[in-house]
This record gives sequence, C-alpha cells and structure tokens, in this order.
Amino acid sequence: MPLPVQPYRTIKIGAAPMEGVTDFPMRLWLCHTSAPDYTATPFLRATPGFPKRAIPTDFFPEGTWLKHNLKTPCLPQVMAAANDPFLRAAEKFRVYTDALDINCGCPAPTVIGRGAGSSLLATPESFARRIAALARELGGEFFGVKMRTGFDHDDDYPALIGGLAGIKLRRLTIHGRTKTQGYKGQASWDNIRLAAKNLQPQTPAVASGDVVSPSSLAAKLAAAPEVSEVIVGRGLLR
Repeated sequence: MPLPVQPYRTIKIGAAPMEGVTDFPMRLWLCHTSAPDYTATPFLRATPGFPKRAIPTDFFPEGTWLKHNLKTPCLPQVMAAANDPFLRAAEKFRVYTDALDINCGCPAPTVIGRGAGSSLLATPESFARRIAALARELGGEFFGVKMRTGFDHDDDYPALIGGLAGIKLRRLTIHGRTKTQGYKGQASWDNIRLAAKNLQPQTPAVASGDVVSPSSLAAKLAAAPEVSEVIVGRGLLR
C-alpha cells in the first residue's frame, strides 16, 4: 500500500519478520486488515540436516500451496551459521519465490551461541566475504540481507556497509540497533541513511526501527530522505 508521505513522494511499507509472531495466520490477518506492500516470514533455521527434502509446508504457504490464491507477496528469510546449509535451503526456496533474505540481525542468545544471526556481524571482513560468496552463488536479483548496525557497538558499522559496496544485493534491510541493544534505546536512522546514501541505487536500502505510527514514520522519513522503503515490526502490534 503506497503511503503518500509528501505530495511528491511515496514509499513501500512491509510487515517485518518477527520470530514467533509473524507466522502465516498473522500474515494473513495483516493482508486483510492493513494491506501492506508485502509481508515477511520469521526465519527458517538452516542446518546441515535441515531442511533435507523440502520447505515445511506451513512455513511459506504463500509461495507453495497458496501461491495463486494470495496477492500480497511474502518474503522468506533463512538463518544459518554456515554458507552450505543456507545455499541448500535457498535453492529449495528459489522454486517458489524470486527473493530471499539471510537473517544477520537476530540478537537471541541461543542464536548467537550457534554462530548465526547477529553473530555474523562481529567481524566486518568475514561478514563481507560471506555475503559476497552467497551473492555470487545466488545472484543479486534474488539474494538480500537483513542486518543490524553492529554487534557490541556500531563503531564497525561504516566498515560493515563499506564491505558491501561492491556487492549487488536484492535489498539490504537495516534495523537501526546493535545486537547488544536488542530492542532497547532508539534506532539510529542516521546509520540507516548512511547505507542508503552509499549503496543505492545498486542495492536498495530498507529501513527498520521505531516506526510506531504515521507521524513517527513521517518524522523518520523527513530526517532520512534517501529511504523509500520501510518495514514495520513491533510497531504494527500496537
């Protein structure tokens, strides 16, 4: 649902993935009540043994058995600690969708302890190598990244963004908090704007964080005029 923020500007609004929240019934309800431009799944955790044969039927019905019945696109996301399980899962999703994100943002201790989610941001050099390798295998028209602004702090954020400068991605979604912040404090839209200014138009930047009302959205976009796409997570639950 394009939202006219100013007379000359429209943006795309997506429903952000939230683990344990945005499962299929929730996404279906959002499509009927809010008409977002798209929804997103919680993450599917890819491991050396999962998924072996197929995507679980209840994880992504919009792209599988309900593909021709629902008009609102749904973006799946996968989490993995290593590239091989992610690539195996990605090839299974490619049959059903033209876009897939890797989750590099989850701050949960169980996820971090297994080397996935935000832990991928701990070292900018290894993060850039991993994303470059996945983009080469999957192609920048299919593969996107969801990330935070850093692990313990955002001092490395310019290096994280700089490492992506030569990599074509379908989209880069930035939640403007570090892993350590979790969901506390204010999201840094200055950091989101840095990505938008440095990576667009090659890689579209999608903003996430602290959008809880139309007025807060308008204020964020006024401060970050380069942003043309936003996903709303916990704010939509209000």
